[in-house]
Amino acid sequence: MIEEKNKSNLVITFGIPDDQRTAVAEMLITTFREKFVALFGHRDDLLSFLSSTFCDRRTLVALSHEKVVGIAGLVFGGKEFISVNWRTLLFYPGLLLRIISIGWIFYKRVEKEELLIDMLAVRKEHRGKGVGRQLIEYLKVYGRCNGFTSISLYVVDTNIRAKKFYESVGFMERRLHRIVFPWNRLFSFNGAYEMRYAI
Repeated sequence: MIEEKNKSNLVITFGIPDDQRTAVAEMLITTFREKFVALFGHRDDLLSFLSSTFCDRRTLVALSHEKVVGIAGLVFGGKEFISVNWRTLLFYPGLLLRIISIGWIFYKRVEKEELLIDMLAVRKEHRGKGVGRQLIEYLKVYGRCNGFTSISLYVVDTNIRAKKFYESVGFMERRLHRIVFPWNRLFSFNGAYEMRYAI
Protein backbone atom coordinates (compact mmCIF):
# COMPACT_ATOMS: atom_id res chain seq x y z
CA MET A 1 0.00 0.00 0.00
CA ILE A 2 1.05 3.60 -0.64
CA GLU A 3 2.28 5.68 2.30
CA GLU A 4 2.33 9.44 2.01
CA LYS A 5 4.02 12.01 4.23
CA ASN A 6 3.04 15.64 3.65
CA LYS A 7 4.21 19.06 4.73
CA SER A 8 2.06 19.00 7.87
CA ASN A 9 4.02 15.93 9.01
CA LEU A 10 0.97 13.70 8.75
CA VAL A 11 1.59 10.20 7.45
CA ILE A 12 -1.36 8.81 5.48
CA THR A 13 -1.34 5.04 5.12
CA PHE A 14 -3.46 1.89 5.33
CA GLY A 15 -3.62 -0.17 8.51
CA ILE A 16 -3.94 0.52 12.23
CA PRO A 17 -0.89 -0.08 14.45
CA ASP A 18 -1.63 -3.04 16.72
CA ASP A 19 -1.11 -1.04 19.91
CA GLN A 20 -3.67 1.60 18.82
CA ARG A 21 -6.63 -0.51 17.74
CA THR A 22 -8.56 0.08 20.97
CA ALA A 23 -7.85 3.83 20.86
CA VAL A 24 -9.12 3.99 17.27
CA ALA A 25 -12.24 2.07 18.30
CA GLU A 26 -12.84 4.63 21.06
CA MET A 27 -12.47 7.47 18.54
CA LEU A 28 -15.10 5.91 16.27
CA ILE A 29 -17.49 5.28 19.16
CA THR A 30 -17.17 8.90 20.28
CA THR A 31 -17.84 10.19 16.75
CA PHE A 32 -20.65 7.79 15.82
CA ARG A 33 -22.13 7.09 19.23
CA GLU A 34 -25.80 6.87 18.18
CA LYS A 35 -25.11 4.41 15.38
CA PHE A 36 -22.85 2.11 17.36
CA VAL A 37 -24.80 2.09 20.63
CA ALA A 38 -27.99 1.22 18.75
CA LEU A 39 -26.29 -1.75 17.10
CA PHE A 40 -24.22 -3.00 20.03
CA GLY A 41 -25.70 -1.59 23.21
CA HIS A 42 -22.88 -2.09 25.72
CA ARG A 43 -19.78 0.09 25.22
CA ASP A 44 -17.31 -2.51 26.51
CA ASP A 45 -18.62 -5.11 24.04
CA LEU A 46 -18.36 -2.53 21.30
CA LEU A 47 -14.73 -1.67 22.11
CA SER A 48 -13.76 -5.33 22.10
CA PHE A 49 -15.66 -6.02 18.88
CA LEU A 50 -14.30 -3.09 16.89
CA SER A 51 -10.68 -3.42 17.95
CA SER A 52 -10.66 -7.07 16.85
CA THR A 53 -12.47 -6.69 13.51
CA PHE A 54 -10.79 -3.79 11.69
CA CYS A 55 -9.68 -4.77 8.19
CA ASP A 56 -6.35 -3.01 7.62
CA ARG A 57 -6.64 -3.07 3.81
CA ARG A 58 -9.80 -0.97 4.07
CA THR A 59 -8.83 1.28 6.97
CA LEU A 60 -6.98 4.46 5.99
CA VAL A 61 -5.31 6.31 8.86
CA ALA A 62 -3.61 9.65 9.41
CA LEU A 63 -0.64 9.43 11.78
CA SER A 64 0.92 12.35 13.65
CA HIS A 65 4.10 11.43 15.53
CA GLU A 66 3.12 7.76 15.07
CA LYS A 67 -0.28 8.30 16.73
CA VAL A 68 -3.53 7.78 14.82
CA VAL A 69 -5.36 11.12 14.65
CA GLY A 70 -7.77 10.37 11.80
CA ILE A 71 -9.39 7.39 10.13
CA ALA A 72 -11.43 6.63 7.02
CA GLY A 73 -13.23 3.29 6.99
CA LEU A 74 -13.81 2.08 3.42
CA VAL A 75 -16.10 -0.32 1.59
CA PHE A 76 -15.16 -1.68 -1.84
CA GLY A 77 -14.88 -4.98 -3.64
CA GLY A 78 -17.74 -6.43 -1.64
CA LYS A 79 -15.93 -6.07 1.69
CA GLU A 80 -16.11 -3.60 4.57
CA PHE A 81 -13.52 -2.10 6.89
CA ILE A 82 -15.16 -3.92 9.79
CA SER A 83 -14.83 -7.61 8.98
CA VAL A 84 -17.53 -9.77 10.59
CA ASN A 85 -18.06 -13.50 10.18
CA TRP A 86 -20.23 -16.11 11.88
CA ARG A 87 -17.46 -17.03 14.32
CA THR A 88 -17.24 -13.40 15.40
CA LEU A 89 -21.00 -13.22 15.95
CA LEU A 90 -20.87 -16.20 18.32
CA PHE A 91 -18.93 -14.04 20.77
CA TYR A 92 -21.60 -11.29 20.60
CA PRO A 93 -24.95 -13.16 20.71
CA GLY A 94 -27.08 -10.01 20.86
CA LEU A 95 -25.40 -8.45 17.83
CA LEU A 96 -26.96 -10.74 15.21
CA LEU A 97 -30.48 -9.93 16.38
CA ARG A 98 -29.73 -6.21 16.37
CA ILE A 99 -28.26 -6.40 12.86
CA ILE A 100 -31.34 -8.23 11.59
CA SER A 101 -33.75 -5.80 13.24
CA ILE A 102 -32.08 -2.43 12.57
CA GLY A 103 -28.91 -3.05 10.56
CA TRP A 104 -30.78 -2.62 7.27
CA ILE A 105 -30.98 1.10 7.99
CA PHE A 106 -27.20 1.39 7.59
CA TYR A 107 -26.87 -0.96 4.62
CA LYS A 108 -25.39 0.77 1.57
CA ARG A 109 -25.17 -0.89 -1.82
CA VAL A 110 -21.75 -0.27 -3.38
CA GLU A 111 -21.20 -0.52 -7.13
CA LYS A 112 -18.22 -2.39 -8.58
CA GLU A 113 -16.19 0.73 -9.45
CA GLU A 114 -17.34 2.74 -6.43
CA LEU A 115 -15.30 3.51 -3.32
CA LEU A 116 -17.50 4.14 -0.28
CA ILE A 117 -16.30 6.08 2.75
CA ASP A 118 -18.36 4.36 5.44
CA MET A 119 -16.93 6.40 8.29
CA LEU A 120 -14.52 9.31 8.63
CA ALA A 121 -13.40 10.46 12.06
CA VAL A 122 -10.74 12.80 13.41
CA ARG A 123 -9.51 12.89 16.99
CA LYS A 124 -11.12 15.87 18.75
CA GLU A 125 -7.90 17.77 19.47
CA HIS A 126 -6.88 17.53 15.80
CA ARG A 127 -10.13 18.76 14.23
CA GLY A 128 -9.93 21.90 12.14
CA LYS A 129 -6.31 21.19 11.18
CA GLY A 130 -6.93 19.66 7.76
CA VAL A 131 -6.70 15.99 8.76
CA GLY A 132 -10.03 15.02 7.22
CA ARG A 133 -9.27 17.00 4.07
CA GLN A 134 -5.93 15.21 3.63
CA LEU A 135 -7.57 11.81 4.06
CA ILE A 136 -10.08 12.74 1.35
CA GLU A 137 -7.40 14.02 -1.02
CA TYR A 138 -5.40 10.83 -0.54
CA LEU A 139 -8.50 8.78 -1.39
CA LYS A 140 -9.06 10.75 -4.59
CA VAL A 141 -5.59 9.76 -5.78
CA TYR A 142 -5.97 6.20 -4.49
CA GLY A 143 -9.31 5.82 -6.26
CA ARG A 144 -7.97 7.18 -9.53
CA CYS A 145 -4.91 4.89 -9.42
CA ASN A 146 -7.00 1.81 -8.64
CA GLY A 147 -9.69 2.10 -11.29
CA PHE A 148 -12.56 3.53 -9.24
CA THR A 149 -14.90 5.95 -11.00
CA SER A 150 -16.45 7.58 -7.94
CA ILE A 151 -16.21 8.03 -4.19
CA SER A 152 -19.44 8.10 -2.21
CA LEU A 153 -20.49 8.65 1.39
CA TYR A 154 -23.55 9.36 3.52
CA VAL A 155 -24.07 12.26 5.94
CA VAL A 156 -26.95 12.37 8.43
CA ASP A 157 -29.30 15.30 7.92
CA THR A 158 -28.52 16.75 11.35
CA ASN A 159 -24.80 17.14 10.60
CA ILE A 160 -24.87 20.21 8.37
CA ARG A 161 -21.27 21.07 9.19
CA ALA A 162 -20.04 17.72 7.83
CA LYS A 163 -22.17 18.13 4.71
CA LYS A 164 -20.62 21.54 4.03
CA PHE A 165 -17.15 20.09 4.56
CA TYR A 166 -17.71 17.36 1.98
CA GLU A 167 -19.12 19.90 -0.46
CA SER A 168 -15.96 21.98 0.02
CA VAL A 169 -13.80 19.05 -1.13
CA GLY A 170 -15.88 18.40 -4.24
CA PHE A 171 -18.69 16.06 -3.19
CA MET A 172 -22.15 16.65 -4.65
CA GLU A 173 -25.46 15.76 -3.02
CA ARG A 174 -27.32 13.05 -4.96
CA ARG A 175 -30.40 12.41 -2.83
CA LEU A 176 -31.77 12.33 0.70
CA HIS A 177 -32.60 8.88 2.08
CA ARG A 178 -35.31 9.23 4.74
CA ILE A 179 -35.66 7.12 7.87
CA VAL A 180 -39.22 6.60 9.09
CA PHE A 181 -40.68 6.41 12.58
CA PRO A 182 -39.76 4.84 15.01
CA TRP A 183 -36.21 4.43 13.70
CA ASN A 184 -35.68 8.19 13.38
CA ARG A 185 -36.40 8.56 17.10
CA LEU A 186 -33.98 5.76 17.94
CA PHE A 187 -31.10 7.31 15.99
CA SER A 188 -31.96 11.01 16.48
CA PHE A 189 -31.91 11.87 12.76
CA ASN A 190 -34.50 11.72 9.99
CA GLY A 191 -32.37 10.73 7.03
CA ALA A 192 -28.98 10.74 5.37
CA TYR A 193 -27.66 12.63 2.35
CA GLU A 194 -26.00 10.46 -0.26
CA MET A 195 -23.01 12.36 -1.65
CA ARG A 196 -20.67 11.51 -4.49
CA TYR A 197 -17.36 12.66 -5.95
CA ALA A 198 -16.73 11.73 -9.59
CA ILE A 199 -13.14 10.69 -10.19
